[in-house]
Amino acid sequence: MLSLAPLKYRNIMSVNGGPVERLLWSPAQISFDLQGYEASCHLRSDLRPTDLIENKLYGNPDGTGSDKYKSTACYKAVSESLERWAYYAVGVSLQSKIYGFQIDSSTNGMSAFPGFTKQSARSTATFEALERWALTEWWSGKLCTKQFKTNNITFIEILIPNIGSVVIAWMPVPALKNVVAYGFAAAKTTVGAFTKSQAELFRNIFVLERHTKNSKSVQMSDLNIQEQRLLWFSTEAGHQNFLDKVNGSLNSLVKNIAPSFILDTEIIGPWSQYTTVWRCLFKLSVSHHDYNHDVNFFFF
Repeated sequence: MLSLAPLKYRNIMSVNGGPVERLLWSPAQISFDLQGYEASCHLRSDLRPTDLIENKLYGNPDGTGSDKYKSTACYKAVSESLERWAYYAVGVSLQSKIYGFQIDSSTNGMSAFPGFTKQSARSTATFEALERWALTEWWSGKLCTKQFKTNNITFIEILIPNIGSVVIAWMPVPALKNVVAYGFAAAKTTVGAFTKSQAELFRNIFVLERHTKNSKSVQMSDLNIQEQRLLWFSTEAGHQNFLDKVNGSLNSLVKNIAPSFILDTEIIGPWSQYTTVWRCLFKLSVSHHDYNHDVNFFFF
């Protein structure tokens, strides 16, 4: 996909009249054998809700990005922050039903991409929606998987006919005893999904290691549900809960089917001068809301 980020984002910083207040980056492990960069992007305070729930473990950037190139990691972080800007503005507005927020009130299925055409943003949003759909359906026993292992990372693939692949990867955290980290992602191919899942996997390894060092200062009750899930599935009991689901899906005779769209549209607003924000949602056989407050639901 052709990105116009160098052109579209040239005046993205607030000092130039743009929506971004801060853009930070640092070296990071982004796959088993690749060092790269992790970037974080913060919007201007007037573009963020005043009642925004803080993340105690992940920090509070509006967008993050990982890549072997620093510039690309930064562009990804900016794109995600612009996606979040659209969510902040539209998710609680009178337009929220138009964009499916009464079905799923989160950013699931949203993506921003400063492409030459709007199709690039639609494509990335489709895979964001596919990831959410597949994980929910898999957890409820509706999809089967295949298991693989490479470079000390074990992963399962949920192959979705005619669309792509969703991968869940996991490995023990090297510096910690009996702690497991995970990452998941969707892409057109298995290799693409596995590569993307590793960036999230190593980000979660970093978060879990940092949490362990500072565990006395963070109480479970102070964490949001996504962070509680991260910690629960890192434990022996949580990992066994996960493996039980894996084993059930490996032996399943269920035939995986392709999902059907219930939403596929651009979200237009002031962010559109910088990027295209798109949202897709697929029809679920179970309600995503049923899992919203469950710590032992594998989606974080």
